[in-house]
Amino acid sequence: MNIFRTDWLRRAEALTRAGKPAQAGEAYLKAKRPRLAARAFSDGGDVDRAVAVMIEAGLTLDAADLYADADRPREAVALYEAAGSYRRAAEAAIRGGQPGRAARLLENAGQLVGAADLFVESGELDHAVRALERETEALRTRRDATRDLELEQRIAGLDERRADYLEKLQRPREAAGLWQRLDRPKRAAMLFEQAGASEDAARAWHDAGEDTRAFDAIRNAERPDPELAAVVYLHAGETHRAAEMFES
Repeated sequence: MNIFRTDWLRRAEALTRAGKPAQAGEAYLKAKRPRLAARAFSDGGDVDRAVAVMIEAGLTLDAADLYADADRPREAVALYEAAGSYRRAAEAAIRGGQPGRAARLLENAGQLVGAADLFVESGELDHAVRALERETEALRTRRDATRDLELEQRIAGLDERRADYLEKLQRPREAAGLWQRLDRPKRAAMLFEQAGASEDAARAWHDAGEDTRAFDAIRNAERPDPELAAVVYLHAGETHRAAEMFES
């Protein structure tokens, strides 16, 4: 070890024992001991100097920890993010009362369900829908490759959440499509009607066994599918009109 570094190291240790952390920190720097220098500055209450030392030494993650330990989470977030530790950056953002930022960080980390939860907390339902859609797409890919029934249940649960959020966002047609896929035809039918999609509403009411409502919906459709219309008319007792549709 270089004799001059050894001398500065001994001096730093002596200053630490003497209760002079700021001076000890400077001595540790001269001894090329950035971690010990940062600890000394931090112990002396100069967290910003400690962080600067860590960053200069290329120890960004440790610098972030210093801010986090000093109960300065918002300043820790940027450093965790710079270090590529998105999960810890998200945890710091949550502590700092920044759920929207935490959600984006979790999204970058691939933790999409957690991101969706935080987007909901921050009132960003459209982003929550996007995150859940990405998660369900990934799960469907895995399901198709593995035929895992448990994944199917998880997909259904996420689709239910997504449909709920789409309803709150006043996007009824998209929500209806999800409810229809989830075998909830009545809910789908009401939303299709709300969206002005009469033919889709008729199909959903028919699937739900609601023949009268299916009949009302198909009558409002401008150019309904003839086969669907014929089936709806037949179930509504309109045999003559059903026959006309079958013939068309």
